[in-house]
Parts: sequence; C-alpha cells; structure tokens
Amino acid sequence: MGNIRNHIHTKQCQKRKAGWLLWGMSTFMMVFVVIGFINSPVGFMNYIGLNRTALDIPWAWALAGVVAISYIVYTARMVSTVG
Repeated sequence: MGNIRNHIHTKQCQKRKAGWLLWGMSTFMMVFVVIGFINSPVGFMNYIGLNRTALDIPWAWALAGVVAISYIVYTARMVSTVG
C-alpha cells in the first residue's frame, strides 16, 4: 500500500515540477516580448508583421490563425495532464 502512495506522490511531484518548468520558460520568453513592445511599440508591431501592408493578404492571416488554433487544440488534447 505504501508503494502505491509513494508512486502517486512521485507522479504529482513530477507534474508539479513540469508545470513550474513550463511556467518559468514561458515567463522568461514573454519578458523579451514585453520589453520589445515597451521600447518601441510601432517598431515591434512592424517586426512581427502587423503593418499597413498586412491587410493586403487576409487569406495568409486567416490561414495562420487556423494553423495556430489547430496546433493549440491538438497540443491541449495530447498533453492534457500537465499541471
């Protein structure tokens, strides 16, 4: 019985560590995005492709949105136990 409890505790600990690791990596990467935006909002928006000519290719933006949403949904379903 103690072995099962130890296994469950180990699994919970691993999930907690994985969650903190993912949070830490995401936060670290987000810091640079925020700094780039704060330093030069117009330059940052231009750098990521949001400028006046971006509206000339709406199908590309629609496709990019569909791909991003599909990837997020697929990943959320396949890796649903991290947390």
